[in-house]
Amino acid sequence: MARISAAQLAPLPVTRSNIDVLDFLSLSGCALQVNLGRRNSSLGRTASASQRLLLDLEFLDLVPDCITQLRATDDEALAEQLSIMAQTRRNELPASIYNAILAGPEFQQFWQIPAALSDYPKRTNSQIADTLLRLDALTAHWLAGNYRTDNHEFERLLAEMRAGDGGSLMRAASTQTFMLAQADAMLAAANSGAPLCAQAVVSPQVEIIRNVVGRFFAEDVQRWLADIAKRRHLLMPPITALEARLNAVLPPQYRDWQSERDAQLTQIGDASRRHVSAIQQLLRDCPGMPSA
Repeated sequence: MARISAAQLAPLPVTRSNIDVLDFLSLSGCALQVNLGRRNSSLGRTASASQRLLLDLEFLDLVPDCITQLRATDDEALAEQLSIMAQTRRNELPASIYNAILAGPEFQQFWQIPAALSDYPKRTNSQIADTLLRLDALTAHWLAGNYRTDNHEFERLLAEMRAGDGGSLMRAASTQTFMLAQADAMLAAANSGAPLCAQAVVSPQVEIIRNVVGRFFAEDVQRWLADIAKRRHLLMPPITALEARLNAVLPPQYRDWQSERDAQLTQIGDASRRHVSAIQQLLRDCPGMPSA
């Protein structure tokens, strides 16, 4: 299985430029001074990636008014310094978002693969999908230049994402691929000898196969596979949308894991279709052949 922990994702490097003490004191009256003070504090220097992102967003939201104020007092040098800092943080905003969300501990936990599936996905709902959609919407706003955000909401969304079931979805994809591969091998072995239905003579195996297909595959397995497919179609669109917005900064390690993950999740539908085709091929000449 594609384990995100094996990708060993590291935060992307971002610039941590700052201003000296005298310039900092010159910002008296600018709301930006408080932001820079928090960033330079001991807590700010050891802040998590999500907290640093929120500080960056606040900086970008506050800096225009501060630059205007400085220019009104003819402090063009400091205004220009802040303009350069702002441009750097705008340029590096995709990397900061990647560090806070996709490379963060909450996303890692979202994809943590459980030891067993239990009754998955019976106890799931749409809340995690709403969380992922909201994170993608916030990212779109930030990248479009709308920097104001609710810090508490963002941290709450990350906490909700932590409890998501991406890892269970991966376990389900692996389980169904292994399970159906075994079943396909059994069908292939049954199909390797004499035809099961030839010249109006029906092999005794046919009734056994029909009972197994009807009682277990059609009634139980195929329903479970359909539920898994629905879960994939609910969870993956907001994730792939978010990844597309940050595509330019995704590192090779992330892309490798992403490709392996997507290939495995695609099997949720493909393996089921291959198995139905194998059943139809085996019983193609038999009367009353089960339909897909």
